[in-house]
Amino acid sequence: MLINILIKVPEGLDITDPAWQSQNMEVVWELSQILHVYTPDKTPGTDYQNPYKLVHASIQSVVEDPLAYIEGLFAIYELDWTVLAMQSFYNTSEDEWDYTDPENPVLVSPAAPTIFRPVDTVAVLPFLQTRYIYEGDPPEVVGEQTKDISWLHKYAGMADWR
Repeated sequence: MLINILIKVPEGLDITDPAWQSQNMEVVWELSQILHVYTPDKTPGTDYQNPYKLVHASIQSVVEDPLAYIEGLFAIYELDWTVLAMQSFYNTSEDEWDYTDPENPVLVSPAAPTIFRPVDTVAVLPFLQTRYIYEGDPPEVVGEQTKDISWLHKYAGMADWR
């Protein structure tokens, strides 16, 4: 199963850095077994929150409880990393279709992704970049938009964060 994960990690961390890899070879091996995509810098659309950043990764997992596996990995290697959200990449259960007209099936209810950890909104929102409201000519800032988890980075084809 392909799984999306938002992880709070130390701001200076780059697991693709050869120096970090040489000091953490066991962790690198473990991650290489599951890591599908990893953004070494902060997640697009987010800011650093000293001393942390938010990274978006996707992992390929065959274990029954991927959240316990990932958190166990972080604990074993004493990594200062925290899972703030984890869900399957695609919708995992069957969509509900109406086949009254077999030539033109109608999607009645789309399937939802499997949620292993819902988005920790309180922890994630401070990382999201501020979006401003502009008015006038020339445009002037008149306010800020209320931050929303719908702003979180997604890979193409990914189910919405929940």
